[in-house]
Amino acid sequence: MKSKYLSVFLFFVYLVILFWIIVLKTEFNISSLTEIKIQSINLVPFTRTAVLNNKIFYDEILYNILLFIPMGVFLSMIFENKPIFANILFGLFISLMFEIIQFIFKIGISDITDLINNTFGCALGTLVYKIFKNLFDENALIICNWIISICTVLFIFIIFVYTTK
Repeated sequence: MKSKYLSVFLFFVYLVILFWIIVLKTEFNISSLTEIKIQSINLVPFTRTAVLNNKIFYDEILYNILLFIPMGVFLSMIFENKPIFANILFGLFISLMFEIIQFIFKIGISDITDLINNTFGCALGTLVYKIFKNLFDENALIICNWIISICTVLFIFIIFVYTTK
C-alpha cells in the first residue's frame, strides 16, 4: 500500500514538472498574459508546428511522446484495475487540458499534433508498465517507483542546473 502512495506522490510531482514544461515553457512572465495576441488552434495533424522548412520536425514529435510515456506508466500503476483504454483516455484528457490552458492563457499554440503524440506516448507508457507487470508481477510497482524516483531526482537536478546558468 505504501508503494501506491509513493506512486500517487510521484505522479503529482510529474504533473507539476509537466505543467512547467508544457504550459509555462520552462519560464513564465506575468506580463505576457496582458499582451494582445491572436490565438489559434491547429486542427490539421502534422502541419505548421510539426513542419519546419517543408520538413517534419521530428524532435518536437519525439519530445512530446517521451514526455507522456511516464503518464501511461503512472496511470497504469495507480489505476491498475482499470482497462488499458481507460488509462489512455485519461492521458488524452490530461493532454487536452494542457492544450486548452495554453489556448486560454495564450501560451504557445494549441495543436492536434501534440494531442496525438502525447496520447501515443501515454499508450506506450501503459505498454511499458504492462511489460514490467508481466516480468516482475507483484514487484512491478516497487521497481517502477524506484526507477521513477531516481529519474525524477535526476530530472529536477538537470532542470536546476539548466535554469541557474
